[in-house]
Amino acid sequence: MLASVVFLVIGCPGPEVKLLRQFRAEPTINLRDERTGAVRKIKFEEYIAGVVAGEMKKGWPLQAYEAQAIIARSFALNTLTNGGQQPVEQGVISTSHVQAQAYAPQNITPIIRQAVNNTRGKAVTYKGQFVDAYFHSAAGGKTTTAVDAGLVEPGSEPPYLKQVHSPENKVAPPEIKGWRESFSASEVARAASEAGGGRPISRVDSFQVGKKDSGGRAVTFVASGGGARMEVPAGKFRLKIGPDRMRSAMITRLETRGGTVTMVGKGFGHGVGMAQYGAYQLAKEGKTADQIVHYFFKGVKISKLWK
Repeated sequence: MLASVVFLVIGCPGPEVKLLRQFRAEPTINLRDERTGAVRKIKFEEYIAGVVAGEMKKGWPLQAYEAQAIIARSFALNTLTNGGQQPVEQGVISTSHVQAQAYAPQNITPIIRQAVNNTRGKAVTYKGQFVDAYFHSAAGGKTTTAVDAGLVEPGSEPPYLKQVHSPENKVAPPEIKGWRESFSASEVARAASEAGGGRPISRVDSFQVGKKDSGGRAVTFVASGGGARMEVPAGKFRLKIGPDRMRSAMITRLETRGGTVTMVGKGFGHGVGMAQYGAYQLAKEGKTADQIVHYFFKGVKISKLWK
């Protein structure tokens, strides 16, 4: 009986072992330049150095860069393998931050090189699969769930993405701690119609926060005008109206007056996963890269895939 049990354990490796066996050495990947459309081969770690340089500013703590390298590596591996459905060499990843992650090799510094080398081959997994390695600039104080942000459908929330407080307020710049933006009622009507996916709304006389998550972030907005009323997902609306203008869905004040919708908010990004300015503060407090990752992603493993 014992021999049979041993045979089963040896003969049927777990998902983590299967994942590790796929990577005996650092892979070479396909990188598409969105400016030219050209695809070129690049060593994986060289790509990650360019991503860290594109996603974080100069002068940040080493441990924040290391945490970003681990998360960026996880995001890239999940993308290139199509969620584990194909070998990493078959995938293609973009240089565009809209399509994938920001990529700015011209901004690589010695400390970024050190962070990438220190974390070489390290990626985040959950039950033998690469995680959905979401990250953003600043959460406005508290992260949100992928469902509430509109990144995944209800019922498919990754179990490792929990709401946590992000200690970013000490280090985030003023334009991220608090921002204000005005939109014309016509562009709000257009964005609401596109985000709502139903019958378009021709005009907006009132635009208010509908549902909120437990951190106070808008989950939906309610647009009213011309006898119509529409509830739209806040995450989708932000993408349609312009994510660099409506910096987050953490709205602290919202008013419609004289054909103008004015938003006051805090944070920058969708609010899911690792908040980069939160990682900055945790690094300043002495947390290691692994501790920072585990702070934002619960119950995960950080696996060493290649030397």
